[in-house]
Parts: sequence; structure tokens; C-alpha cells
Amino acid sequence: MSTKSTKNAKEDRIIPQRLSLRPPRPQRFPSPIASSIIIFGKPSFGNVDNENISGGLLDDNYEQLPGGYRRMDELKRMMYATQKGNILLAFRGTETAKCFSDGYAFAWKNDVYPILDDDHERSLHAAFDSVFRVNRDQMNWLYHHIHDETERGHVPTFYDLERKMRSPKFGRWELMIALKYFWLKNAIGSAIWEGLLKPLQFPVEAQWIITPFNNDLCDSP
Repeated sequence: MSTKSTKNAKEDRIIPQRLSLRPPRPQRFPSPIASSIIIFGKPSFGNVDNENISGGLLDDNYEQLPGGYRRMDELKRMMYATQKGNILLAFRGTETAKCFSDGYAFAWKNDVYPILDDDHERSLHAAFDSVFRVNRDQMNWLYHHIHDETERGHVPTFYDLERKMRSPKFGRWELMIALKYFWLKNAIGSAIWEGLLKPLQFPVEAQWIITPFNNDLCDSP
């Protein structure tokens, strides 16, 4: 990869911001649907190790949690489902669509932690980190790995990333929806996309990544 391409990729870089310790700003929404969206900060889990909470859907640790924490997790999942429905309904409404970007709505629709929206919408999603299919740590690692490899002169291909990140909880679909969120947020430069989706280095269904988000929310490869 040329020095010029690497420079352009660096200039296009959008870095996820560190989580702020400031209390969330009050949100204002123009419709009854949007006003039902839950706004709150990330809760404390007492003596339960937060590392066990933030691993994604809590499946591996669920049986080890005390009964009270299991009930709390079930409540959290129900709140997540409610939040997701309210945000997507607000996004589809003609008066409220301007409240959220396509990337933010896509992230909720596909259960991707919207890390690039932490500055503006954190109070709406940060508390649900452990419930997202692709959590904050995974999104943060993927974003920085792509840019770190590019700065070293090697743009990873889709198959490179798939081999690197593959696990029982992170497969091809998880990689595709994570990358599409970055594409919708314009967080990765065109020179990097050319490498990520290099001919013969990505599955045919991955072409869906670089297509617009369908506002009817029936968006899949």
C-alpha cells in the first residue's frame, strides 16, 4: 500500500471516544413514541465482576450468577427489547427520523454496540453493553485493529479479519454487521475499504456491507 493511500486512510480516521464520566445530557424528542425511550446511565453490579457482565449476552456466566442477579439480567434484557423497539419506531417515524442516524438505527436493529455514537447517544445504549450481540470491547478492538494494521502498511482483508476474530460468539455475520456499522458511520476511509473488500478476499454476501441501510428495517444480505 502506498504512503499516499496510508496517509489518506489516517486522515479519514474517526476514533471512538472514551466513555465520559459526565452525567448524560437530557434528551428531547418531538413525538410521544420517541419520548418513551429509556435514558439512564450504566448501572453498578455490586460485587459481581464487571468483566463477567460485559462478555456479551451473559451466556457463559449466567448459571454462576446469584439468583438476584439472574433476575436483574432478565429485566435488563426486557428493557433492552423495549429500548430497541422504541428507537426503531422513532427512527421510522417521519417526525423523529432526524433524531438518529442510519448507522445508529442499524446498530440497534442488528444488536451491534454503537461505539461511534458514545458521544451523543451514550445514555440510550451504554447500560446495555452486555446485551448487544457485538459488544463494546469487540467493536473497539476491531476498529483499532483495522487502523493499526493499515498504519503498518497492511490493510487486512475481510478473510484476514474473519480468521483473526472467529470464535463461538463471533462469526461471519457478526463481522459483517460490525463492518457495516462502520461503513454507515463513514468511519473507515475508501482506501481501507478497497483492501477489506479486495477481489477474491471476501464472501459474496459481504458486498451487502457497503449498501445503504434500508429504512423499512428489512435490511439483510
